[in-house]
Amino acid sequence: MVPRLKTLCRILVQHRFLLSAGLSAAAGLILRSVVLIPVADPLFRYAALQRPSINDAFVWSFVIFLFTTPFLMLSVCFSLVYIHFYEEETAQTSGNLPEFPEPRDRQDLFLILGELHHQLEATPASHPQWLSIPEKGLYTGVAALGAIGSGKTRGLILPAMHQLFGYKADDPQKKLSGIVLEVKGDLCRQVARILKGYGRERELHRRPA
Repeated sequence: MVPRLKTLCRILVQHRFLLSAGLSAAAGLILRSVVLIPVADPLFRYAALQRPSINDAFVWSFVIFLFTTPFLMLSVCFSLVYIHFYEEETAQTSGNLPEFPEPRDRQDLFLILGELHHQLEATPASHPQWLSIPEKGLYTGVAALGAIGSGKTRGLILPAMHQLFGYKADDPQKKLSGIVLEVKGDLCRQVARILKGYGRERELHRRPA
């Protein structure tokens, strides 16, 4: 019985927004037929005659509250289920990625940024793919934001330079060129090593600041 309860709690938590929306809509329809606006009250009749816009706003607010109040209450209930009863499934083993395409041998230009697993769930995929930006997406530029020492250079910039400067490195007509602007000078030395690895060290031209 306990495993079934855990499975039920997991399903409720994973679909809590849809369940809250659907149940609150049903509850709102029921409440709307049961809870009536006291239109016969003298105060409401006076507001309807003297200030129709205020009366209409109150009526619509009253109707909206019939739907939003159950939604908030259901959200709280599902949150309590998540806090006290929800347990993650046993971690799944990620499948093997396809072979990494060497930049020099790629037929099309693209930039690999990482791995692509389930797009809507934070769980590993049995058949992961490479997360890449196609050639058209590279024309808009890529920005790497992060604090000092967070790994922007090693995690994104250097791998991107490896792939871009290595693409068609042996083809004078299709290989890529670029301008590297930096202050410290360390990145330029790393770019020089990348170009040397692809036999393009003679193409590096440095200009002092």
